[in-house]
Amino acid sequence: MTKEQWAILVAFLMGCVLTNLLGKDLVTTYGILNDYFLGQYSYHAIDGNRLLSHIMFERSKAAFTIFLLGRVMSGRLFSLFVKSVAAATSGFLITVAIINLGMRGIPICICGLFPQWLFYFAVLFYYADCRKEATISWKGSGQTGDISGYLLRGAIMLLGMALGMVTECYVNPILLTYVLKIF
Repeated sequence: MTKEQWAILVAFLMGCVLTNLLGKDLVTTYGILNDYFLGQYSYHAIDGNRLLSHIMFERSKAAFTIFLLGRVMSGRLFSLFVKSVAAATSGFLITVAIINLGMRGIPICICGLFPQWLFYFAVLFYYADCRKEATISWKGSGQTGDISGYLLRGAIMLLGMALGMVTECYVNPILLTYVLKIF
């Protein structure tokens, strides 16, 4: 394994350890991964249009913050940071799901993130890789890149974010309701 892969693995394990250090009471009482919230979720109808406006606002704030971090940090460091934070968050979330719901928490947790996070992670990792490549090519060739390439990459990332938001509002609630009825 490379040093980067070791760092990502350590970040995942640190997310798991942090969850356990917070204490079972804190982890089981608050948040959406408890039996009470999930039971209530399956009885409510989700208005996708209202949810979309909320999701657009929240995801846009996060995307802007990530964009700024990518511009401030060096490309390699930003790429490692993004992958490590994603790994730590995944470890934290899976551990919370297991503590709250047992082994049935894993499919519920995965379904809660599916399919929107396929798009969000794809955009996030694509941006991180673009920043890493920009740092390498800028230092190696002395060129700053062409504007059409930046516009194309930006359009791809915006499309990915839009697809993630739409699936989060209109597809995920249907899938999650179905999975909650099974488990």
